[in-house]
Amino acid sequence: MLGLAEDSGFIGNVQIEYVEGLDMYIIRGRKSDVDRVVRIIEEIERLSAVTQPAIDILYLRHVDSQGMADLVTQVYDQILSPRSGAVSITPLVRPNALLLIGRADAIETVAAMIRRLDQPVEPTTQMRVFQLRYMNAADAEERISRFYATPTGLGTRARAVSDYRSNTLVVVASPRDMEEIATMLKGMDVNDSPATHEIRVFRLRNTLATNLAPVLQDAIN
Repeated sequence: MLGLAEDSGFIGNVQIEYVEGLDMYIIRGRKSDVDRVVRIIEEIERLSAVTQPAIDILYLRHVDSQGMADLVTQVYDQILSPRSGAVSITPLVRPNALLLIGRADAIETVAAMIRRLDQPVEPTTQMRVFQLRYMNAADAEERISRFYATPTGLGTRARAVSDYRSNTLVVVASPRDMEEIATMLKGMDVNDSPATHEIRVFRLRNTLATNLAPVLQDAIN
């Protein structure tokens, strides 16, 4: 490993004493053994300088550093880390940057991945504000949240927040899912409904109305 062919073989009795405050060693022994120990120490220092981890700060322009750190750490640790070496990825939040520590080539691999992910996105492709005319915004939020509560596979994923003052619904979703939600809201936000209310009176012959009413209500609910 050290590449010192002349240093092969057994080293005799050598005493190594570290002098605190002077940051130096005192080595005692036969001259040939002392020379071999010195060469070994010099080789270790050289290798330590070569393998010293690099430190880099990568500033992000478009993506939040915390979210970027979570995603890149997961992908890198699972796929690239065994081949490229470990890299510590720490979000600084303020400023919006990532602190990268590791081998220089491994850091460059991580930095290249981050640059490809740190891209701008048109706001209207991910968020849309729907101005409702007839339907209550809170009801629309509840229905969308319940309808898309458990997406599977490539199913629609959406987040909705209502504003009662302006009766608007803010939806965050992918472009394809946004079109589906827009169609859904268009069908629900209407003035006239085909549903009609009807009142009928049933006269009971074999049971009390007070006993049957809660049973019917539970069945309807």
